[in-house]
Amino acid sequence: MSILENFFGGKKPEATPTPPKPFTPTALPTKKPSEDPAKDPNMIRVFDKYGREMFIAKEQWRTNVLLGAIKTNWNIQKMSPQDSC
Repeated sequence: MSILENFFGGKKPEATPTPPKPFTPTALPTKKPSEDPAKDPNMIRVFDKYGREMFIAKEQWRTNVLLGAIKTNWNIQKMSPQDSC
């Protein structure tokens, strides 16, 4: 390739691509072992309707889950084996 071709719009030399930065695991957030919700005494393990495990605070469980379960089952009368005859 001559200098004139470069000057008058000939084929341009290809630029060398810059290599990607290497992966550094220090850039990822690290989870401390003390942040395990299973070991937190203020957390309760619950499961959603699909069986997925979640953790919620005890106070949230008392006010939302337990209270709702008591309200829905308050007037439901269970049949004893003697009543079924």
